Amino acid sequence: MRRNFTGMAAATVVGAFALLVILFFGSRHWDTVLASNEKQGERMAEKVDQSEAQRVEAKVARYSPVHQPRSILDDLHYMAALKEKNHDETPIRISTLGSSVSAGAGASSFAASWVGQLLNYLRVDQGLFNTEIYSSGYAGYSTSSLLEEKKYEAVISQQPQVVLLETSLQNDHSQAVPVETSMSNIKALVQILHSKLPEAEIVLLSANPKGVEKDIRNNIGLTMDDYAAAAKKLAEAKKWNYMDVYAYYRSQYKDNLDTILVDGVKPNDKGHVVWFEAVRLGFEKKRDAH
Repeated sequence: MRRNFTGMAAATVVGAFALLVILFFGSRHWDTVLASNEKQGERMAEKVDQSEAQRVEAKVARYSPVHQPRSILDDLHYMAALKEKNHDETPIRISTLGSSVSAGAGASSFAASWVGQLLNYLRVDQGLFNTEIYSSGYAGYSTSSLLEEKKYEAVISQQPQVVLLETSLQNDHSQAVPVETSMSNIKALVQILHSKLPEAEIVLLSANPKGVEKDIRNNIGLTMDDYAAAAKKLAEAKKWNYMDVYAYYRSQYKDNLDTILVDGVKPNDKGHVVWFEAVRLGFEKKRDAH
């Protein structure tokens, strides 16, 4: 009986020792496995980081300014790629300046306005998710009013990368501002914006046409056509980026403009779609550097 007890005790000791050995070497094995998995995970993460860096570098190269001709969209994608490369989370800023249509007047909602449609197009269709548009539109303001009251200061404070300057020519026409004065005012506005925002791209947008009853000769005998033609001529002479919303409206709704206008002046929701399409085409148009 004593021998049996001694044998059982010895067996227990041996068994315990064996278990300790198994646990020890088993632990060493799993430590090795875990360390190996951790290193493998680190290598995979490094590969992902390298792949992501290569993707961003490829995007920077693809939209680099060395490629000509280029569009405003190319410039925006290049800005976005540089921001991604430099881990810069500040948004790409676009500002509008002009009459009330610059802030979406006439549309039933911001989303229905040409500005809202442009923002959606840039974010959703173009993948430029980190883009903001700031609208500065002033009802009844002529080019003279914009200058005299320094409405451009709001845009300058926003520090945008792109400025969409709507020429306010509907109001110039209604208020009988001489064409020469209108063009001088536009030149002054562009000059101020260029001097205060030297890195920004300044883009001119024409006004949309007026309806039949509103498109009459003003007190100095001028029609909207006179102002639109002068603005286009000035932009071409200065080699400015110019989006001819006026001509695009005419091409799409020549005989029934009133169907896309609220009051013979401001665009309704359909009119804002036409506005957006004109601007979208302008954003996509390739131009040589000047």
